[in-house]
Amino acid sequence: VGKGTGLGLSTVFGIVSQHKGWIDLQSELGKGTTFRFYLPAAAATDLRLSIEDKNTTFFQGHETVLVVEDEEAVSRMVERTLTASGYSVLTAANGVDAREVWRKNRDRIDLLVSDLVMPNGVSGLDIGREFLADRPELGVIFVSGYTADVIRDEGDVPEGCQFIPKPFTREDLMTAVRTRLNQGNGEMESAA
Repeated sequence: VGKGTGLGLSTVFGIVSQHKGWIDLQSELGKGTTFRFYLPAAAATDLRLSIEDKNTTFFQGHETVLVVEDEEAVSRMVERTLTASGYSVLTAANGVDAREVWRKNRDRIDLLVSDLVMPNGVSGLDIGREFLADRPELGVIFVSGYTADVIRDEGDVPEGCQFIPKPFTREDLMTAVRTRLNQGNGEMESAA
């Protein structure tokens, strides 16, 4: 507690790699460490889209979503986004808390959105496996700074799960949520 998870560089590496970039590291005793991040150049585009330009009705829902996220800012953003689109949202700050929320609300939860790496010794994969064993029809979306390939290498990822890499946009989240709820279980997919 108070020392972080030690995953900051892993998250940065995942993001940079997903964008076909690389990281250069130079470190000298007594002088410090320098990280340089290189990303490919992109053509300039007009990214200004008004909200009216997007089809937001697809994102609307009424289902109940359990959000398990130890980063408070991310948890609040996901909760606000889902609530604004009509979803009922239950939150937990870690896997231990998620088990308690599940115990009290299991019959009304339609979707689990969980970070993979969390404190207190219970990961997102742990609760995803447990909840799917209890209710196989449950939709599951994992979010992480790790890449989908790294997660697959960990093994035992339950079928019927979708993966969204951090950082993600509102549209990434809402597309994954609505798609997972519409499709039910299937092969693990990446939204990247």
